[in-house]
Order: sequence, then C-alpha cells, then structure tokens
Amino acid sequence: MTNIDKLFTINAAIFHEKIRIPNCWKYSYDFCPMNYDPVCGTNGITYGNECMMCSAIKESKTKIKIMNLGEC
Repeated sequence: MTNIDKLFTINAAIFHEKIRIPNCWKYSYDFCPMNYDPVCGTNGITYGNECMMCSAIKESKTKIKIMNLGEC
C-alpha cells in the first residue's frame, strides 16, 4: 500500500465517522421546534434542525443521514 493509498483510507474513515443517522424517534412529526440549529444532509440540503430533517425523511421515504452539523 502506497502512502497515497494510506492517506485516502484514513481520510475516508474520518469522513465516514462524521456521518450519522438522525435520532428521529425522539420527535413528533406533527410539530418541530423553530430553533435554528442547522444540519447538513447527505443529500446536500441544509435543514433548520434535526427534527425538520426527520420530517423530510418521513415525507420523502428516503434515507438521509447527517453529513455534518451546521450548514452544507
């Protein structure tokens, strides 16, 4: 394995660790809080908060994960 291969493997592992599944079970889909605490979805869309992302997941029936906290 070359140094470039090792670097790519390490970067891929770090990137993978940042992605996480949102905790949608703790939210009521009828109402999300209006606090702005943005999360960036793996679909490239910034959601106002985790609950809003969970609502979008339920509506679209897709498997969006949190790429990172904050805007995309």
